[in-house]
Amino acid sequence: MYAGDVSRVPKKGFSGYKPDVFIGYPSLIVNIIQKLSTIPVNISYLKKVIACGAVMNAGQKYELDSFLKSRNPKTVVEKVYGMDETGAVYIYNQPELKNSRIFGIPLPGVLIKIMDAESEREMNPGEMGQICVCTPSAMTGYRADDGSSENVLRRFKDGRNWVLTGDLGHADENGLIYFDGNSKNIFERGSVIVYPYLIEESIIAVDGVKEVCVVDTERYGEPYITAVIVPEDEYLFDGDKLEALKLAIESECELILAPSMRPDDFEFRAYLPKAILGRNDHD
Repeated sequence: MYAGDVSRVPKKGFSGYKPDVFIGYPSLIVNIIQKLSTIPVNISYLKKVIACGAVMNAGQKYELDSFLKSRNPKTVVEKVYGMDETGAVYIYNQPELKNSRIFGIPLPGVLIKIMDAESEREMNPGEMGQICVCTPSAMTGYRADDGSSENVLRRFKDGRNWVLTGDLGHADENGLIYFDGNSKNIFERGSVIVYPYLIEESIIAVDGVKEVCVVDTERYGEPYITAVIVPEDEYLFDGDKLEALKLAIESECELILAPSMRPDDFEFRAYLPKAILGRNDHD
Protein backbone atom coordinates (compact mmCIF):
# COMPACT_ATOMS: atom_id res chain seq x y z
CA MET A 1 0.00 0.00 0.00
CA TYR A 2 1.27 3.47 -0.94
CA ALA A 3 1.11 6.14 1.77
CA GLY A 4 -0.31 8.78 -0.56
CA ASP A 5 -3.40 6.67 -1.23
CA VAL A 6 -4.50 6.63 2.43
CA SER A 7 -3.06 9.87 3.81
CA ARG A 8 -6.53 11.31 4.50
CA VAL A 9 -8.12 8.13 5.87
CA PRO A 10 -5.24 6.04 7.28
CA LYS A 11 -7.32 3.93 9.70
CA LYS A 12 -9.83 3.00 7.00
CA GLY A 13 -7.00 2.21 4.60
CA PHE A 14 -5.15 -0.06 6.98
CA SER A 15 -8.24 -1.80 8.35
CA GLY A 16 -9.73 -2.26 4.89
CA TYR A 17 -6.68 -3.45 2.94
CA LYS A 18 -4.54 -4.98 5.71
CA PRO A 19 -1.29 -4.42 3.74
CA ASP A 20 1.77 -6.54 4.39
CA VAL A 21 4.01 -3.80 2.91
CA PHE A 22 3.57 -0.05 3.39
CA ILE A 23 5.65 2.28 1.19
CA GLY A 24 5.94 6.04 1.00
CA TYR A 25 7.98 9.21 1.25
CA PRO A 26 9.36 9.60 4.82
CA SER A 27 7.29 12.72 5.62
CA LEU A 28 4.11 11.03 4.38
CA ILE A 29 4.79 7.91 6.43
CA VAL A 30 5.41 9.91 9.60
CA ASN A 31 2.33 12.07 9.00
CA ILE A 32 0.20 8.92 8.79
CA ILE A 33 1.64 7.20 11.86
CA GLN A 34 1.08 10.40 13.86
CA LYS A 35 -2.61 10.12 12.99
CA LEU A 36 -2.69 6.40 13.77
CA SER A 37 -0.94 6.93 17.13
CA THR A 38 -4.07 8.57 18.53
CA ILE A 39 -6.53 5.84 17.52
CA PRO A 40 -6.69 2.06 18.03
CA VAL A 41 -5.71 0.19 14.89
CA ASN A 42 -4.41 -3.35 14.47
CA ILE A 43 -1.30 -3.65 12.25
CA SER A 44 -0.28 -7.18 13.16
CA TYR A 45 -0.35 -8.04 9.43
CA LEU A 46 2.24 -5.37 8.52
CA LYS A 47 5.56 -7.05 7.72
CA LYS A 48 7.55 -4.19 6.22
CA VAL A 49 7.67 -0.40 5.92
CA ILE A 50 9.68 0.97 2.99
CA ALA A 51 10.74 4.63 3.07
CA CYS A 52 11.66 5.86 -0.39
CA GLY A 53 12.72 8.97 -2.25
CA ALA A 54 14.60 10.87 0.45
CA VAL A 55 16.67 10.58 3.59
CA MET A 56 14.67 9.74 6.71
CA ASN A 57 16.03 12.08 9.37
CA ALA A 58 16.67 11.08 12.98
CA GLY A 59 13.41 12.55 14.24
CA GLN A 60 11.31 10.74 11.64
CA LYS A 61 13.14 7.46 12.29
CA TYR A 62 12.55 7.79 16.04
CA GLU A 63 8.82 8.41 15.58
CA LEU A 64 8.45 5.46 13.21
CA ASP A 65 10.44 3.10 15.42
CA SER A 66 8.49 4.15 18.53
CA PHE A 67 5.16 3.58 16.79
CA LEU A 68 6.13 0.16 15.45
CA LYS A 69 7.59 -0.89 18.81
CA SER A 70 4.25 -0.24 20.49
CA ARG A 71 2.03 -1.72 17.73
CA ASN A 72 4.06 -4.38 15.91
CA PRO A 73 7.76 -4.70 16.81
CA LYS A 74 8.25 -7.42 14.18
CA THR A 75 7.75 -4.94 11.33
CA VAL A 76 10.98 -4.37 9.37
CA VAL A 77 11.94 -0.87 8.16
CA GLU A 78 13.86 -0.59 4.89
CA LYS A 79 14.99 2.48 2.92
CA VAL A 80 15.44 2.89 -0.81
CA TYR A 81 16.20 5.92 -2.98
CA GLY A 82 15.15 6.88 -6.48
CA MET A 83 13.46 9.59 -8.52
CA ASP A 84 10.91 9.78 -11.32
CA GLU A 85 13.61 10.66 -13.86
CA THR A 86 15.45 7.37 -13.27
CA GLY A 87 12.25 5.38 -13.67
CA ALA A 88 13.13 3.18 -10.71
CA VAL A 89 14.95 2.90 -7.42
CA TYR A 90 18.72 3.11 -7.76
CA ILE A 91 20.11 2.79 -4.21
CA TYR A 92 19.25 0.30 -1.47
CA ASN A 93 19.95 0.98 2.20
CA GLN A 94 20.70 -2.17 4.17
CA PRO A 95 18.83 -2.32 7.51
CA GLU A 96 22.11 -2.82 9.40
CA LEU A 97 23.40 0.60 8.30
CA LYS A 98 22.72 2.83 11.31
CA ASN A 99 24.06 6.15 9.96
CA SER A 100 21.05 8.19 8.72
CA ARG A 101 23.23 9.94 6.13
CA ILE A 102 24.21 6.71 4.34
CA PHE A 103 22.17 6.29 1.15
CA GLY A 104 23.48 2.74 0.70
CA ILE A 105 24.73 0.74 -2.28
CA PRO A 106 23.72 0.88 -5.98
CA LEU A 107 21.31 -1.80 -7.15
CA PRO A 108 22.53 -4.39 -9.69
CA GLY A 109 22.49 -2.96 -13.21
CA VAL A 110 22.73 0.63 -11.98
CA LEU A 111 25.88 2.75 -12.27
CA ILE A 112 26.42 5.60 -9.82
CA LYS A 113 29.21 8.15 -9.89
CA ILE A 114 29.97 11.09 -7.64
CA MET A 115 30.83 13.75 -10.22
CA ASP A 116 31.75 17.35 -10.73
CA ALA A 117 28.96 17.77 -13.25
CA GLU A 118 30.61 20.67 -15.06
CA SER A 119 34.05 19.14 -15.64
CA GLU A 120 32.73 15.52 -15.59
CA ARG A 121 35.50 14.64 -13.16
CA GLU A 122 34.70 11.64 -10.97
CA MET A 123 35.38 12.49 -7.34
CA ASN A 124 37.72 10.44 -5.18
CA PRO A 125 36.41 8.58 -2.09
CA GLY A 126 35.49 11.16 0.53
CA GLU A 127 35.17 14.02 -1.97
CA MET A 128 31.73 15.55 -2.34
CA GLY A 129 30.06 15.96 -5.69
CA GLN A 130 26.73 15.46 -7.43
CA ILE A 131 25.21 11.97 -7.40
CA CYS A 132 24.82 10.89 -11.03
CA VAL A 133 22.93 7.79 -12.11
CA CYS A 134 23.13 5.69 -15.26
CA THR A 135 20.32 3.16 -15.57
CA PRO A 136 18.43 1.55 -18.49
CA SER A 137 15.13 2.74 -17.00
CA ALA A 138 15.99 6.47 -17.16
CA MET A 139 13.65 8.79 -19.04
CA THR A 140 14.56 10.18 -22.45
CA GLY A 141 13.24 13.66 -21.62
CA TYR A 142 10.41 15.65 -20.08
CA ARG A 143 7.07 15.83 -21.84
CA ALA A 144 6.50 19.33 -23.30
CA ASP A 145 10.14 20.03 -22.44
CA ASP A 146 10.97 23.65 -21.67
CA GLY A 147 14.70 22.99 -21.75
CA SER A 148 14.87 21.41 -18.29
CA SER A 149 15.97 18.05 -19.74
CA GLU A 150 19.41 19.47 -20.50
CA ASN A 151 19.94 20.21 -16.80
CA VAL A 152 19.02 16.68 -15.74
CA LEU A 153 20.07 14.42 -18.63
CA ARG A 154 23.56 14.56 -19.99
CA ARG A 155 25.76 12.41 -22.21
CA PHE A 156 29.16 12.32 -20.56
CA LYS A 157 32.53 11.75 -22.23
CA ASP A 158 32.28 8.05 -21.43
CA GLY A 159 29.46 7.78 -24.00
CA ARG A 160 26.78 6.96 -21.42
CA ASN A 161 23.64 8.93 -20.66
CA TRP A 162 23.54 10.10 -17.03
CA VAL A 163 20.81 11.52 -14.81
CA LEU A 164 22.02 14.39 -12.62
CA THR A 165 19.96 13.90 -9.45
CA GLY A 166 20.65 17.27 -7.87
CA ASP A 167 21.64 15.47 -4.66
CA LEU A 168 25.14 15.99 -3.28
CA GLY A 169 27.07 13.14 -1.74
CA HIS A 170 30.30 11.23 -1.47
CA ALA A 171 31.39 7.60 -1.56
CA ASP A 172 33.66 5.86 0.90
CA GLU A 173 36.38 3.29 0.17
CA ASN A 174 33.78 0.48 0.31
CA GLY A 175 31.49 2.07 -2.28
CA LEU A 176 28.82 3.19 0.18
CA ILE A 177 27.05 6.36 -0.99
CA TYR A 178 26.54 9.13 1.58
CA PHE A 179 24.00 11.97 1.30
CA ASP A 180 25.37 15.49 1.91
CA GLY A 181 22.45 17.69 0.84
CA ASN A 182 20.62 18.99 -2.20
CA SER A 183 22.39 21.28 -4.66
CA LYS A 184 19.21 23.32 -5.17
CA ASN A 185 19.16 24.45 -1.54
CA ILE A 186 22.82 25.24 -0.89
CA PHE A 187 24.08 28.80 -0.77
CA GLU A 188 27.27 30.71 -0.06
CA ARG A 189 27.97 32.94 2.93
CA GLY A 190 31.31 34.60 3.55
CA SER A 191 32.99 32.44 0.85
CA VAL A 192 31.77 29.32 2.70
CA ILE A 193 29.26 26.91 1.12
CA VAL A 194 26.34 26.35 3.51
CA TYR A 195 24.41 23.07 3.39
CA PRO A 196 20.96 23.48 5.00
CA TYR A 197 20.58 19.72 5.41
CA LEU A 198 23.55 19.59 7.81
CA ILE A 199 22.04 22.39 9.91
CA GLU A 200 18.65 20.66 9.93
CA GLU A 201 20.30 17.39 10.96
CA SER A 202 21.88 19.09 13.99
CA ILE A 203 18.66 20.81 15.09
CA ILE A 204 16.37 17.78 14.63
CA ALA A 205 18.56 15.89 17.12
CA VAL A 206 17.50 18.26 19.93
CA ASP A 207 14.83 16.76 22.17
CA GLY A 208 11.54 18.60 21.61
CA VAL A 209 12.02 19.36 17.90
CA LYS A 210 9.54 17.65 15.58
CA GLU A 211 10.45 19.24 12.21
CA VAL A 212 12.84 21.89 10.89
CA CYS A 213 13.43 23.66 7.61
CA VAL A 214 16.46 25.93 7.11
CA VAL A 215 16.08 28.73 4.56
CA ASP A 216 18.22 31.65 3.46
CA THR A 217 16.99 35.15 2.72
CA GLU A 218 18.84 38.39 2.13
CA ARG A 219 19.21 41.06 4.80
CA TYR A 220 21.29 44.19 4.24
CA GLY A 221 22.76 42.55 1.14
CA GLU A 222 24.01 39.49 3.04
CA PRO A 223 22.63 35.93 3.32
CA TYR A 224 20.50 35.53 6.45
CA ILE A 225 19.86 31.99 7.72
CA THR A 226 16.60 31.21 9.47
CA ALA A 227 15.71 27.87 11.03
CA VAL A 228 11.93 27.42 10.97
CA ILE A 229 11.07 24.86 13.64
CA VAL A 230 7.98 22.84 14.52
CA PRO A 231 8.32 21.86 18.19
CA GLU A 232 6.46 19.09 20.00
CA ASP A 233 2.95 20.21 20.97
CA GLU A 234 3.80 20.59 24.65
CA TYR A 235 6.25 23.41 23.81
CA LEU A 236 3.97 25.41 21.52
CA PHE A 237 1.65 26.56 24.31
CA ASP A 238 4.24 27.15 27.03
CA GLY A 239 6.41 30.26 26.63
CA ASP A 240 8.98 29.15 29.21
CA LYS A 241 9.42 25.73 27.62
CA LEU A 242 9.71 27.29 24.18
CA GLU A 243 12.42 29.68 25.36
CA ALA A 244 14.30 26.79 27.00
CA LEU A 245 14.04 24.82 23.75
CA LYS A 246 15.42 27.77 21.78
CA LEU A 247 18.41 27.99 24.14
CA ALA A 248 19.01 24.23 23.77
CA ILE A 249 18.94 24.55 19.97
CA GLU A 250 21.33 27.50 20.02
CA SER A 251 23.74 25.57 22.27
CA GLU A 252 23.61 22.54 19.96
CA CYS A 253 24.35 24.71 16.92
CA GLU A 254 27.29 26.39 18.68
CA LEU A 255 28.65 22.98 19.67
CA ILE A 256 28.22 21.23 16.31
CA LEU A 257 28.31 23.87 13.57
CA ALA A 258 31.00 26.24 12.33
CA PRO A 259 30.12 29.95 12.87
CA SER A 260 29.25 30.49 9.18
CA MET A 261 26.76 27.57 9.32
CA ARG A 262 24.85 28.72 12.42
CA PRO A 263 21.35 30.16 11.92
CA ASP A 264 20.92 33.89 12.50
CA ASP A 265 17.36 33.42 13.71
CA PHE A 266 14.96 30.75 14.94
CA GLU A 267 11.23 30.83 14.22
CA PHE A 268 8.66 28.47 15.72
CA ARG A 269 5.59 27.39 13.77
CA ALA A 270 2.74 24.97 14.28
CA TYR A 271 3.43 23.35 10.89
CA LEU A 272 5.66 23.64 7.81
CA PRO A 273 4.37 24.20 4.27
CA LYS A 274 4.87 21.13 2.11
CA ALA A 275 5.66 20.59 -1.55
CA ILE A 276 4.81 17.41 -3.43
CA LEU A 277 5.22 14.07 -1.64
CA GLY A 278 5.45 15.77 1.74
CA ARG A 279 8.81 17.47 1.18
CA ASN A 280 9.44 20.72 3.03
CA ASP A 281 8.72 23.64 0.70
CA HIS A 282 11.89 25.73 1.01
CA ASP A 283 10.49 28.38 -1.31
